[in-house]
Amino acid sequence: MAVALPSVAPLRASLQRFRHYLEVACQDHLGADALHELLRHVDAVLMDLETCGARQDESTRARVSTLRARMEASDRATILDSDGDLKREANMLLPLLAAHMGSSRVGGAA
Repeated sequence: MAVALPSVAPLRASLQRFRHYLEVACQDHLGADALHELLRHVDAVLMDLETCGARQDESTRARVSTLRARMEASDRATILDSDGDLKREANMLLPLLAAHMGSSRVGGAA
């Protein structure tokens, strides 16, 4: 029996919004180096979603995990606080990334 994979549409939409806010913040030079680094990781995860959808392998899980870790570190360093939209979207995106990682473990264990 095939296991239905969860929709990645909410995650993709949040990543796209977060990417936009990162680009705006980079233009404003607000912690640009750290934000450019986050942008690079967001792009990698978005590319994975485009090519793989909800299916994950070790490399896609590693990219999602790295993005989460970078976002959490940036949040602790208050880099994301420089822009209200960026901070708000990060707060929405982190749980979506965690859920995406959790769904891959459940799916992989089946």
